[in-house]
Amino acid sequence: MRRFALAPLFISSLCLAALPACESDPKTTPGMDVTPGQDVTPGQDVTPGQDVTVNLDVPVGDRTVKSLQEEAESVQCIEVNPGFTNVNPAVIVPNVVVTTPRFNAFKSDADPTKDLHGYYVADQSGGAWSGILVTLPASADTQFAIGDVLTVGGQLVDYFCNTQISATIYTKTGTATPPAALVVSGEQAISEALEGVLVTLEGVEIIAKPDAYTIKAADNTQLEVGYDFGINGFRISLDIGATYNLTGVMKFGFGERQLLPVSAAGIVKTIDAPVGEMTTIKAIQGSTPSTVCTQPGGFVNGASGTIAGTVAVAKHYVTGALEGYYLTDGTMDPYSGILVTIPKVQATNFAVGDVLSVVGSHVEVYCMTQFVGTSITKTSDGGTVPTAVVLLKDIPDADLEQYEGMLVEFANVTIGERAAPVKPSYTSEYAKPFTTNGTIHIDWSLLSGRMDDIPAVGTTLTTLRGVVRQSFERRRISPRTVADMVTGN
Repeated sequence: MRRFALAPLFISSLCLAALPACESDPKTTPGMDVTPGQDVTPGQDVTPGQDVTVNLDVPVGDRTVKSLQEEAESVQCIEVNPGFTNVNPAVIVPNVVVTTPRFNAFKSDADPTKDLHGYYVADQSGGAWSGILVTLPASADTQFAIGDVLTVGGQLVDYFCNTQISATIYTKTGTATPPAALVVSGEQAISEALEGVLVTLEGVEIIAKPDAYTIKAADNTQLEVGYDFGINGFRISLDIGATYNLTGVMKFGFGERQLLPVSAAGIVKTIDAPVGEMTTIKAIQGSTPSTVCTQPGGFVNGASGTIAGTVAVAKHYVTGALEGYYLTDGTMDPYSGILVTIPKVQATNFAVGDVLSVVGSHVEVYCMTQFVGTSITKTSDGGTVPTAVVLLKDIPDADLEQYEGMLVEFANVTIGERAAPVKPSYTSEYAKPFTTNGTIHIDWSLLSGRMDDIPAVGTTLTTLRGVVRQSFERRRISPRTVADMVTGN
């Protein structure tokens, strides 16, 4: 055994980028009297400047990604400790090859000095247990490329059960061909042994997108598609119902096994989404999954197909990746309106009155009926947009279900204070609409940030129009513009 002092992290004399002088001269943190491949005794908490014990019995170069992954697996993070686990305070592994482009592994708006970049690296021999995530300070602005060979050292941790090296040593020593992606089944892909490994899943079906895409492998195993590499213009857009061959790195994140496509080349569509039978807005809104939602805290996937309708509410924000339109079948009948969502990357821009044909599927998102479009086409213009259905302001909340997605109108509505959330855990402002002097509640989600248009509390509107929405287990009326809120003047 031997002792040494661990120098402060991120010393400026580290080789922080692929500089020529570094390629044949691996360096460690100044003050570390240690040879790459040697390991600090597991379990020690290490702080800069502290003396730690080094095991000199470990031959140089014996550490591999596989040995690190197996060491992390020995602590059984998933079953025992789902938070942060310090597996080994100081490890060094030579001759690993970079398998992914650099990405943003962590970003702190409050303290940019904490920002981290990430790379996945692998043993050059490939195989099970051969891949791992490496994080390092973004301030270093490293420019490693796929195929670069590195010596990497730092702390081996399980961060929310995804094994990684928090690196303080990262030196390029050459280049090599990364191991080829392993062609695996869905069941194999979600095993711990393939965490951090580049894999290919063939014949996977895209079955839903409540947030991340949910995919079903050919063996019926379900997992998610993650977004870690969504930088430098690469964005993931998959068609619900279509079949793909997907290549990416496996990760454990947010309690789920995720496949992270590295680039557009790893996304190959093999079968288009089926068009499905023509259906109607009324058929979807009047269906049992819509009218009797049994999962107010989750998502319910309905049938796929094609609907036609006229744009009643123009494009608006839905999520960071989705835009929406409200479509009408041209009548004022119950169940005649619906929210259609479409990926932003499709860059649609339809106007009120445009008649659209939408291929997609019915999804209940927290009991708000949506038609998730995979393709959307304008077939004509000049479609019928009906006037708002006039309702009483004290209508029972349950009776608003039949008007979900439709334009409605109320008279003499006085705006009250913010409502309490329906559950104490709902802290988002969107969970707290404004009350009125009736049973209805109002939110401003369709005003697209024009918060100056919101009338003051106590204002009486002689006419209030808006779309009926369901959000946070409460139905709300969402005015489209200031013209939907008419005062006595």
